Amino acid sequence: MLIHYKEFKLVPIVICLLLVVRTVVTFSVFDSLLPISYLVLALCLLNFVILLGLFLRKPQMSKLGLLYTIFFILLITFTFINGSDFRNAVFHSVEVWLLLLLFNIYNEKTDMLLKTLAFGFSCCIYANLILMILFPNIMFVAKDAFLLGGNYNQMGCRFLIGITLSLLCTNYGKVW
Repeated sequence: MLIHYKEFKLVPIVICLLLVVRTVVTFSVFDSLLPISYLVLALCLLNFVILLGLFLRKPQMSKLGLLYTIFFILLITFTFINGSDFRNAVFHSVEVWLLLLLFNIYNEKTDMLLKTLAFGFSCCIYANLILMILFPNIMFVAKDAFLLGGNYNQMGCRFLIGITLSLLCTNYGKVW
């Protein structure tokens, strides 16, 4: 029995949403969110291993993917040699490699991947807005109380990426 993994629609959507939540949301803001952080990290690592296995069956990489791979291998190597934070280097590398693997394996469904990423960013941004509206005092009491990045300086890059993804999705419909 053959499984045609490229025909699955739900799998890349779930992986994209997990990847967006892992990279955008700072779970260390609230202690109650730490188990969710570990769950999302474990699922991202599991998805990376599965997609890497699918990729290795028919390895074909773009020049951009090769450059990113060389960069992150060098980053991991130098981080290990210098005794720095090796785990975070690996985790951030896996996040980028997971996105590259998604676009490599599901290259026929680029529009669906872009829409899912834009939807995930929008949901995270609106969740941060709702949190700020429901608990306005937390912005003044706590130093790092924002769901997107922890503090207000780190929210801007997440907003810019979300806006850019939404602009890329305007070609796919008027809803965006």
